[in-house]
Amino acid sequence: AQLPSRYWLIVLLGAIFTLARFSEAFLVLRAQDVGLTLGYVPLVLIVMNVAYTATAYPAGVAADRLSRRMLLAAGLSMLIAADVVLASATSPWMALIGAALWGLHMGFTQGLFAKLVADNAPVEIRGTAFGIFNLIAGGALLLEPLRRTGHFLDRSWFRHACSHRTAHLSTYTSGWEGATRGVITAAPVVCHLW
Repeated sequence: AQLPSRYWLIVLLGAIFTLARFSEAFLVLRAQDVGLTLGYVPLVLIVMNVAYTATAYPAGVAADRLSRRMLLAAGLSMLIAADVVLASATSPWMALIGAALWGLHMGFTQGLFAKLVADNAPVEIRGTAFGIFNLIAGGALLLEPLRRTGHFLDRSWFRHACSHRTAHLSTYTSGWEGATRGVITAAPVVCHLW
C-alpha cells in the first residue's frame, strides 16, 4: 500500500505547526528571565503539562464531533496567545500563564494530528505512517532552533523569538481565512480538504 497525498499534506501541516513552536526549554528560560527563581523552574513545565493533560481528552472528543480545521485554528490561536503573553511577560506569573496557553495549544493539536494520521493512512502501513509523521515533526523541531540560533544571542532574544513567531503564525492563520498573502500555501489546502 502507498500513503495517499492527503496524508502527506497532513505531514506537511504537522511540520509547519512544529516549526511554529520552539522548544519547551525556552519557556523555562523565559520564566527565569522575568524573575522565576531556580527552585521554582520545574513549575513552568508542570503548568504546561497540566494544561496539556486537562485539554487533551476534551479536544479529542471534540475532534470526533467538530470541524478539525476549527480545532487546529483554535490550537494555533492558543500558540499565538502564548507567544504574545511570553513576549510581553514582566513577571513569573505572566510566564506561567504563557506556559499554560502553550499547554492548551498542545492539547488542542497533538491528539488531533494523531487522529488525522490514523484516518488518512492505510491500515496495513499505519505504523509506518506514524513513524514518518513523527520523524518529520522531530526533524522540524530540531531544524527550527538551528535556523534561529544566531538571532537569540542578545538580551532581547526571547521577545524577538515570540514576536517573530506571532507574525508568522498570524500570516498562516490569515492564509486559512482566504487571504492571498499567506506565506505557507499548504495550510489552506490541507484545511480545505477537511
